[in-house]
Amino acid sequence: MEFSDREYGRARYSVGRSATEDFTLDADELLEMVQTAIDDGLGIETVIDKIAELIDEVAWDRCDPSLDTIGEYDYDDHDSTDSDNSAVEFSRTQVRDRLLVFLRTRHPQLLEAL
Repeated sequence: MEFSDREYGRARYSVGRSATEDFTLDADELLEMVQTAIDDGLGIETVIDKIAELIDEVAWDRCDPSLDTIGEYDYDDHDSTDSDNSAVEFSRTQVRDRLLVFLRTRHPQLLEAL
């Protein structure tokens, strides 16, 4: 005798995924933020805040990180839906340092005006 059975269903899983990728900010876009801060009489912290806000808003659209799986799962046929807790983490100190290097080397007059 042979017995057979077919099981139907959906696999549900939750796996942590992460990746690292550089976020590129166009020089013209950055200079516009700097000039706006200067025109409004604001300082470098305002520019850093604007850059951080931009990263939070558009990093997932501008970057294409290849996310690695941290956990283990093995489903040959599963239904995967979009993440509901996607996040972008970055260092405001690093944003500040890169902004200062950019302004010092390419636009020192704008750095003085800030």
